[in-house]
Formats: sequence, structure tokens, C-alpha cells
Amino acid sequence: MNLFDMANRKDEILRITDKVTLAKLKLPSGDEWRALRVQADDKPQISVSEVIRWYPFSTRAETIGWYARTDRGEASLDVQLMVGDLIISTTTIPINHDPKTVSIPWPLSHIAINPATSLVMRFNLLKGQNADLMINRCLNRSDLTSIAKGNGIEVGPGPKPQIINREGVHVKYVEEMSSGEWKHLYDKGGQYESDSADWSNHIVGKAAALPCEDESLDFIFSSHVFEHLANPIGHLAHWASKLKVGGVILSVVPDIAGTKDYRHKPSSLEEMLAEYKDDIWEPSAMHYERWASTRGNWEGRVKEAIEEKRSIHVHFYTRENTAALLDYAVSKLSFESFHIKHTPNHRDFYWILIKR
Repeated sequence: MNLFDMANRKDEILRITDKVTLAKLKLPSGDEWRALRVQADDKPQISVSEVIRWYPFSTRAETIGWYARTDRGEASLDVQLMVGDLIISTTTIPINHDPKTVSIPWPLSHIAINPATSLVMRFNLLKGQNADLMINRCLNRSDLTSIAKGNGIEVGPGPKPQIINREGVHVKYVEEMSSGEWKHLYDKGGQYESDSADWSNHIVGKAAALPCEDESLDFIFSSHVFEHLANPIGHLAHWASKLKVGGVILSVVPDIAGTKDYRHKPSSLEEMLAEYKDDIWEPSAMHYERWASTRGNWEGRVKEAIEEKRSIHVHFYTRENTAALLDYAVSKLSFESFHIKHTPNHRDFYWILIKR
């Protein structure tokens, strides 16, 4: 779970004291991490409410990619599962300057875990001593975008494409609507600076019907688009038809554990196969109802969201269910291999699918 972003956006399920701040770390290895910097306090510094409702805690994962360390000396971290003032289980982790894995003390007993259970963390520090709860190692998106070479399409970039025309790269941008419609629907407040963007290289089209010749592309790139698509298998099959042999699909997808999607369960391959079999290409009422169930201001307004063509996350991805999807694409569609670049709790991860 991405506590760094949750703290930044003041997510209602995360409670932190005024002794906790956001931090970005660079380790001797060169890796960069996002972390919560913690100072000594007379009460627990960090807690997550209703913890078993959220992914990945709903799977009872004992470790989820968090690490703890001090800036100097030795200390300890108490990790507890609590209902109110009642401690259900606890573990104490000795920590020092070397990062230590943070484990979750799920009990193996007859004790029932109450839906109201909170995960509570208290760093036992000396005055003037600091600790870091290391949340996620940062990924470098240029590792993915640098692979986009030759003739390609970026799907759904809006006013801020990531693949830029340059020597050796010729790219067109495909959007479902004109620039005016895009601005009206998504950028009424101007936060995306769509008025000043260059839309001259954009083509109106759909991800399910890319406006290009078959076997004409070296790459198809999308960032935070794939999760909006119903029938992901059908889309992969269509995109394969547009790629040359050896062409690649490059995608950036939000991680369910790194975004607000933590309120959902990962989408199953069976659900994706059913959409493929039933030839479903647009988000259904079920998709909107599922999305609205975790958006309090949209509960009971599904019809309105559908009529507005509200952009929603249709599917929810982890490394595991993405691997299952891409493995299916390799075994049943015209692809030969895939790669996934993932680090726990990052807001998104990257994958590559190679056409045979």
C-alpha cells in the first residue's frame, strides 16, 4: 500500500501524527525510495483503519514491500493489529540504519479479525532520532519509453504525450474525441493545460479501432489507459493486428496497491475472458456500479456517470493478474513473450508484449 501518496492526498483511512513527514531517499546502491520520515512521539505515529477491507491486506500478506530503518543508532518498531484499544496481535521489529522488512502480525488462531481492525505502527525512538518507513522503490519511466522506436501510436495521451517525435521515432496520438471535447470533459479547470497544448499530431479514434493499416506499427504505447478498457484481451488481439513482426506493446498501468484502487479486488482472468467471449468493448453498468461503490459521491448515480461517459477504471491490476493476462496473450494470441517491471507499492508498473 502506497502510504506516501495516501499521506500526500490526505486519504481518510490513513492517520499520521505531526511527527511524520514525506521523504525521498537515495540509497548507496543508487536506488531512490519514497518514505515516511518519523520522529519520536508519545503515541503511535502511523495507523491504517479497517485494514482487512483493503488490498493487499485483504490477502493477509505478511509482508507488502515496506522497510524500516533509523538515521542512526538502534530502535524498534511495534506493529499491531487493534480494534479500538484492544490489541489483537503484535510484533516488535528491531531496527537500525540497515533497512529491515516490516512484517504484519496476522494471528493464526481462533481469534476473529474484526472488519474495524486497524494496523498501528509505533516507532520507539530516542529524542532527536529519526526513522524512515520506506514505502516503495522508484521506477524510471524512461526505461520503458526509450524502447518506443520506429513508427508507432500513443493511445490516449491527452494534451501531454510521453513519446515525442524525434529522429528514429514517428508517432501519432490517438484520442477518442476532439481537443475541444477533451477540454470540456476533462479539463474545465485548466489543470492539464490543454488550451496551450499542441493537438496537431492527434487523430480521433478508438483504442479498439486504431486508425492505421494492419502490420504497420513498430510500437503501441499507452500510459494509464489500459485500465480504462473493457475487454483487455480483445484490445490486445486488435493491437497485435496493427503491429509488425517483432513490434511491441508498451504500457504503464496503475498498481491496485499503489493507488486509490486499493479499495477493490484484482480483476480475474476469468472476467476478462468472459468479456472477450461476449464481445464487450465498452464499460458496462456492472463496471460503473463497481467503480461507484468506492466513490461515495457517485453511489446511486451510475446512470448519470454512464450518460456523462465518465472515465472509470474498468479493471484493476497487479503484477500477478497482469502476468496471467500476458501469458494468455502469448499462448493464445500472436505474441511471443512479455516483460513486467514492477516494484511493490509504486503507483504504477510497466509491461511489454512482443509480437511474434
